[in-house]
Amino acid sequence: MSPLAWIDNKVSALSFWHLGGLAAQPPAARDFEQLEELVGGELPVEYRRFVTHCGAAILGDLHHQVVAPLLDKCPWGPLIPMEFVYPAVIHHPDSAARQIRMYRGVIPSGLLPVMEYANRKVVCLDVGGKFPGSVWMWRTSGRGEAPSSSSPAWLSASFPSPSSPLDRPREYTGLYRMALTFGDLLRSARRVPY
Repeated sequence: MSPLAWIDNKVSALSFWHLGGLAAQPPAARDFEQLEELVGGELPVEYRRFVTHCGAAILGDLHHQVVAPLLDKCPWGPLIPMEFVYPAVIHHPDSAARQIRMYRGVIPSGLLPVMEYANRKVVCLDVGGKFPGSVWMWRTSGRGEAPSSSSPAWLSASFPSPSSPLDRPREYTGLYRMALTFGDLLRSARRVPY
């Protein structure tokens, strides 16, 4: 058995389905290379396995949602739903690469948007930023578009400071730490009834 088989087992236990019958096109090596170029770092093997298994999918089912705890205190509560998984296939209309381009200058460079959920809250994987490997939650403007200002001051004014003692740079204000690694995020995820 592969050392990463636990990811397949975990994702299957959490359950997922592809939108509108869209079959998940597995990302090619070139897709991963292009994502790494965009974020300036190497993608964790756990993320690669996860997105290959369920990219362009909704986690959960009709009766359960998938949630993961936050490490930082957050105004949206201690559990964050994980819903839509951005595909790693570069030319998919909802790809992670498209999200990077859309939020460039708004979220810290080196962060890869990997999932979203209600009200445009985005789960980001730090690939080439200040805390490589860690996973963060960030809330966009709430209307489905990037905020009009890309200044860190916008982030500071819009969100309370996280309660953790993590010494974070100013550009990480408004981001809430979910896990130290992508593997930790997957291990902590669980199904809960709606």
